[in-house]
Amino acid sequence: MTLLAICQGAARELGIPVPNIVFTSTDPQVKQLLSFAEKTGEELMKGYEWQVLVKEASFSTVAQESQGTLISIASDFDRIVDQSMWDRTQSRRVLGPVDASQWQRLRGQITEASVEYWHRVRGGELLFWPSPPANQSIYFEYISKNWISGASPSDRFAADDDTSLLDEMLIQYGVIYRFLKAQGLPYQDALAEYMGRRDKNLINDKGNPVISMNGGNGGMFGENIPDGTWQ
Repeated sequence: MTLLAICQGAARELGIPVPNIVFTSTDPQVKQLLSFAEKTGEELMKGYEWQVLVKEASFSTVAQESQGTLISIASDFDRIVDQSMWDRTQSRRVLGPVDASQWQRLRGQITEASVEYWHRVRGGELLFWPSPPANQSIYFEYISKNWISGASPSDRFAADDDTSLLDEMLIQYGVIYRFLKAQGLPYQDALAEYMGRRDKNLINDKGNPVISMNGGNGGMFGENIPDGTWQ
């Protein structure tokens, strides 16, 4: 569903004139629909780890605290998926992220001789402590800010035929409740419909691991033994 279709659908639900164009429209009401579509998409992108927006990035370390800006590693970077950073050269997890207090404590207690290192994001910069050896291959997953597909991936609409990577009907529901709220009209039912669809999408967005109720092996790989009857 395109930006135009999202806004046309919302307009029909709202009982207002259905636009023929959106992005280049000068109609204040249509411009509101566009703004609400972008606000809804940004809210969803920022608030949740939708699998369609999860990407993998990698870089080679330099032998110093700063590993550069995250935007230089991944130009569409929004935020790191926690617990996803690994040193594949050493087959070891990069610990963290840590907050400001933990970082200062690490700087005061952990020496450069430590075999493990922690990471922190500060001012858009990725910091490691202790400083890692050079040329370690670091991989991590992150959330892309670009939830819109168009001539090029983006976080802002640029044409009526741009599409959302997120559920377009969910975007449309968000436009409807935001428009009603902005007009001072009752919007609670529309908000409930939006939140209900959002919650269903979140449930269905990713697979869930099987949880053993008998306290079985908790390791990721378990025991590599074939099924069978053993005496």
